[in-house]
Amino acid sequence: MHSEAEKILCINISRIGDVISSMVVVNYLRDRFGDIDFLINEGYFPMLKSEPGINGVTRDQAVTKHYDILVDLTSSKESRRFVRQLQARIRIGLYRTWLHRLRLRSTYNVLKKKKVIRGGTDQDHIMKGFYPILEYFGEQRSLTPILHPGCASEKVDALLNQARIGSGKVVAIHFGATNPKRRPPDTLLFDIIHYSKGLNAGIILLGDERELAAKLLDSSAGHALLFEGDLNELKYLLSEVDLFVGPCSGPLHMSAALGTPMIGLYGPTATHISAPVSDKLHVVELPMECRPCVPKQPCPHDIACLRDLPRENIHHILDRHLASANNGA
Repeated sequence: MHSEAEKILCINISRIGDVISSMVVVNYLRDRFGDIDFLINEGYFPMLKSEPGINGVTRDQAVTKHYDILVDLTSSKESRRFVRQLQARIRIGLYRTWLHRLRLRSTYNVLKKKKVIRGGTDQDHIMKGFYPILEYFGEQRSLTPILHPGCASEKVDALLNQARIGSGKVVAIHFGATNPKRRPPDTLLFDIIHYSKGLNAGIILLGDERELAAKLLDSSAGHALLFEGDLNELKYLLSEVDLFVGPCSGPLHMSAALGTPMIGLYGPTATHISAPVSDKLHVVELPMECRPCVPKQPCPHDIACLRDLPRENIHHILDRHLASANNGA
């Protein structure tokens, strides 16, 4: 269907978790056709630093090039406006309904039906929404995203070495989330930090909320450390730690793509829709009828789906991954 020397541009202007999920397509096209361009939020460019054959491009750079194939992995109103400015022989987009398809025919000359339909509880996994593009290129396997570890960093190495004093085990705990409803409650975070400390494991905290970071660091009595760095350094850190703990977020998806063991703290979001596909993911969740909920609506239950997560389940997984050094395993 296609020659093996195509010039390809992939576009995904979504948040980092969705970008990583779409790497099933990006990796496949890179492996089949060679170097490709990837247009994402410029703040995410450091994530591509150690990804061979994937070149981050800006919008200004993309409009100056001629592409054989353009794949719009977002297919949103914003991305369509930009796609119309680009020069490409084949423009591939995703549609959700037949009416949607009719509206998109003037923008793309290849349209594939997106399998993920937002707003319901019976929808397929978000990553499966990208499979129709793989099928267009003849790929029938159920692929998963893969990221290469970030480039080594002296700053991160120093942080890891400091955290490894003790059992030699390190857990990375993500305390933030773009959507406040997904952020683990302080009491849950305190419990995970204190239990990990009791296992003599090193603790590295991830997140941008300075006030909360200060509270968590204080609660650990100087045991926990705070990571500060870009996405390349985060990839390197997550590829080196023994366990990641966090909510449904970009770092959780990044850990999965790196092959790092994880505890996913799931509340408002549904695992069958948005959890990373990985045999190293341990999901902790409660079977509440209100899950999944509408992200922007206030929670009438004070986010009990996260607040009341069973601590004993989390402790058991922490024991499994962090206590082996002390037990001689």
